[in-house]
Amino acid sequence: MALILTGTMPAQVISGGGGHALFLCTSGEVRACGYNWYGELGDGTNVEKHAPVQVSVLTGITNVSAGLTHSMFLKNDGSVWGCGYNFEGQLGDGSNTDRHTPVQITGLNGITSLSAGAQHNLFVKNDGTIWSCGMNNRGQLGNGTTVNSNVPVQITGLSGIVAVEASEWHSLFLKNDGTVWACGANGGGELGDGTNIDKLTPIQVPSLSGIIYIAAGGERSYAIKNDGTVWGWGSNSNGELGDGTTTSTNVPVQITFQSGITAIAPGRYYTLFLKNDGTVWSTGRNDYGQLGDGTTVDKIAPVQITSLSGVTKIAAGVQNSYFIKSNGTTWSCGSNFNGELGVGSTTNHSTPVQITNLCSIILSTDDEKEIQEWNVYPNPNTGVFTVVLDHPDQIPYRVELYNSVGKLVEVCQRDTQNSQIQVNQPAGMYFVKIITASKQSIHRMIIN
Repeated sequence: MALILTGTMPAQVISGGGGHALFLCTSGEVRACGYNWYGELGDGTNVEKHAPVQVSVLTGITNVSAGLTHSMFLKNDGSVWGCGYNFEGQLGDGSNTDRHTPVQITGLNGITSLSAGAQHNLFVKNDGTIWSCGMNNRGQLGNGTTVNSNVPVQITGLSGIVAVEASEWHSLFLKNDGTVWACGANGGGELGDGTNIDKLTPIQVPSLSGIIYIAAGGERSYAIKNDGTVWGWGSNSNGELGDGTTTSTNVPVQITFQSGITAIAPGRYYTLFLKNDGTVWSTGRNDYGQLGDGTTVDKIAPVQITSLSGVTKIAAGVQNSYFIKSNGTTWSCGSNFNGELGVGSTTNHSTPVQITNLCSIILSTDDEKEIQEWNVYPNPNTGVFTVVLDHPDQIPYRVELYNSVGKLVEVCQRDTQNSQIQVNQPAGMYFVKIITASKQSIHRMIIN
């Protein structure tokens, strides 16, 4: 009889899109839910999913980013993969064909971070260069034109970039000297240069210095300074900026409602703020309950989501909000027409609800593989064992240890063929899962 073990592990990254959401599990696998007409869930179909499903093919993922109707994934080898809508070339694979499973952007390697906008993407390489692809109708690709590109193009004139943010029609860049740069659409003043004129190449946002964090969404931008102050600029017709008014601004203004803000997640017409005490605050449009305060009434100044505490990460889609708590649980609220909240229904929620079985895992001894070129020894052991891979092309690899009920209890990354691993677990039966870029196997192991 086969032994089937099930368990759950937390999500470590969340990203909200137009009508879908992506969740990066601690295993390096990805789950997705919601709208799927263009294949943005990456499960090989175009059928929407009301609960998270596994994205096909992918392992070893370190970051995810959801666009309006496409999805982007960064692997631990520096490669980038994408799926979903591709009419504007946003998948960067040299075509304009939608993809229902992730495809690799060939020729783009050494990527350290990425950000998906509505229909364009930004990439940071390990040599400090910045690349972009997709829609360019407002100059958001930053290459001096308004011509779309279905392959990545380099944004010249920028160096020392440490963070990028792709919004709906504009792009934001943070340099290592604390300055902020922007390009693309500027109708709402989102570029912060005192005008409302689009820019086809990045320009510096005046008056900002000492910036350590940036965020962008809709037609607005944010920055956190090294003194902890928060600044925002752009469209504000719904109070989404968070300064207590509905006045748009094309220059940065200080957002003073609270101190200790550590993260900002702008949706299309609303914004989430995370404080260093684990509380979350929200402002702007609330027609679907995306502010999470139990109402559908818009707010022109931030209000606390009182049902949430201990939050460590936040994310905003177009009109859907996501939260990870310190206990590893994931919560969502707002629009749910296509199941994007991941709770198994299409009912909107004005207060956060928990997403259960998000990163569930199944280990089956029927699937146990003893691949000859991999070895785990000694077995049994006292909590110290060695993993040996015969071929150097199998590194780097990930080692996961599951207990007898399928719970992930230890995880590590290795980049040598012969690696000794020490775990701190009680005696019993365990499963060692080895994951490379192209293979994975499960080995039963006894700790005495």
